Amino acid sequence: MIELGKASDTESRAAKAPARHDAKYNCSQSVLCTYADLLGISKEEAYITASAMGSGMTAFSTCGAVTAMALAAGFATCDGKLDQSETKKTTTMLTRAMIAEFLEKNGSLLCRELKGIDTGTVMSSCDKCIEDASLIIEKHILGITSGKPTVEK
Repeated sequence: MIELGKASDTESRAAKAPARHDAKYNCSQSVLCTYADLLGISKEEAYITASAMGSGMTAFSTCGAVTAMALAAGFATCDGKLDQSETKKTTTMLTRAMIAEFLEKNGSLLCRELKGIDTGTVMSSCDKCIEDASLIIEKHILGITSGKPTVEK
């Protein structure tokens, strides 16, 4: 669990996250591995945790970058108390806020729609989704607002 908005590293990493996708990480791994150290996990743990989230949870469903935001919210806020967690509401509200912002920026949460699989019209590329999710994590979890989008549609 980390203190929200108090990142130890205040430099934006969002523009670097899509490079992981180019290196064959899936979208979720690209996002989660970028912030693993700040979330208190190793890159290997992040990679494994997000391994089945790519290509919309392998079914072109919820975008992998979106699932990475939810995973990051859990790592950042969950107290890990199995019997009586006191952080469930905080984690849920944080995740909802991040998802709402992603939806506003991209028009959908579904990989199938974002990639234009049925329509042939791409709403947002994987790289844009990765960068947007990264900027949202930085804003809502880490308190970093210096990152600026660099990837267009």
